[in-house]
Amino acid sequence: MTWAGSYRATPVVQNFTSATTFAVNKAAGTVAGDLILLSCAGANGGSYSCPGFAATPLLWESQLLYRTADGTEGSTFTVTCTATSTPAIIQATIAGPCSIDVVGVANDGLPSTNPAATGLTVAASNELLIWFGLAINVSSVGVPVAAVVPSGFTSRVTGTAGTAYLPDVLMCDNTAVAAGATGSVAATNGTSTYWAAQMVAIKPAVVSTQGLLLM
Repeated sequence: MTWAGSYRATPVVQNFTSATTFAVNKAAGTVAGDLILLSCAGANGGSYSCPGFAATPLLWESQLLYRTADGTEGSTFTVTCTATSTPAIIQATIAGPCSIDVVGVANDGLPSTNPAATGLTVAASNELLIWFGLAINVSSVGVPVAAVVPSGFTSRVTGTAGTAYLPDVLMCDNTAVAAGATGSVAATNGTSTYWAAQMVAIKPAVVSTQGLLLM
């Protein structure tokens, strides 16, 4: 089986100038039940938060925020960092009903080639597996995360290279991932950089025999 869902809108990345708060534009068409992911990539070690969003643990310069839309959201999300940052924030809004199956442990390289996300275990074969990555060089300038995205994945959005203190970012996905352990999933990049990478598996709603939606 393959993932039968869709993105509510094309995933996008917003680049910000140095500050501690950032207004992320809500994806057009977002409705209650949609899953909103904000992948925040900075270059200062600060942690990120946003009202109504849960947060994964911070690793180096990377943190994932997420929530299920309930229809009360405004036109922007106010993301706050505990330190002054120049982040790139990827927003991926997945049409609901759906939910997170599992978030993989973030991984980093300081520095090395071929950014690799730590493996996770996918519950079923109809899930969406998303790979987030960032990269910055020893001069704190954003550089491309990958020359080639991981095998079986499709690039959905990339950031901007060449700006000081602004990491370049990448989001790609696999819509035909098999159930079970994925193992470590690496992009191909021969350039040694500082990087971080993380995967998250999204599961669709399950319809019970009584016609109820189960998450």
